[in-house]
Amino acid sequence: MNPKSLSTLNLCRSFYRLAWATVLMCSLTMAAGRIAQAQTFTVLHYFAGGEDGAEPVAGLTPDGTGGFYGTTTGGADSTGTVFQLRHTGGNWVVKTLVSGLDRPEGRVVSGPHGNLYGTTSGAQCYSGYFYCGGVYSLRQACSNANCPWLVSNLYQFGGLGDGANPGKVDPVFDQAGNLYGTTFGGGASGNGVVFKLTPPVDGGLANGQRHPFTASPAAATGGFPRVG
Repeated sequence: MNPKSLSTLNLCRSFYRLAWATVLMCSLTMAAGRIAQAQTFTVLHYFAGGEDGAEPVAGLTPDGTGGFYGTTTGGADSTGTVFQLRHTGGNWVVKTLVSGLDRPEGRVVSGPHGNLYGTTSGAQCYSGYFYCGGVYSLRQACSNANCPWLVSNLYQFGGLGDGANPGKVDPVFDQAGNLYGTTFGGGASGNGVVFKLTPPVDGGLANGQRHPFTASPAAATGGFPRVG
């Protein structure tokens, strides 16, 4: 093949590749446009800062019926709430289950006996240095959907050896029904603990056990665990 013919062939091949690249780019652009157009953003609830609370920082937990549970860290009386978000009558409706909690910054989780469990950052303690916090549970007073929810304080952290401020911790359970979590402060060296609450006969939780984090940030156990 003479040089002129070879040059023409190479030019044709270049145009061919360019044409296919253009077709592919257009196809991807159109597909991306269709995906982008398919996305919608909808506000399900505006928190007013009153009975419904304020500052829902923890996220949501499925309630098993198509709705969600959530927490707020503030409200009308500067305390937190646990709420349920459900799709009712074509709209999403927030129902406050309990109020008056002391900064429940973590999510609630489902646990033994169908109860909900969560943690609070709590009020100041031990010379005002740490926000101690605690572990709580929620249960309905009866099987009727309109029955009130009752709060039980399962454990209150003391801020020293047992830890302080579980913060944004989501409790987890093992198969035996023991609850586990972490605290940001307290412990033997002030760098937090990993704790375990074991269930007594009545289905609550008690008998706290803990593992303190060491004082050195470089140590294998670390320090200041923020999220459970």
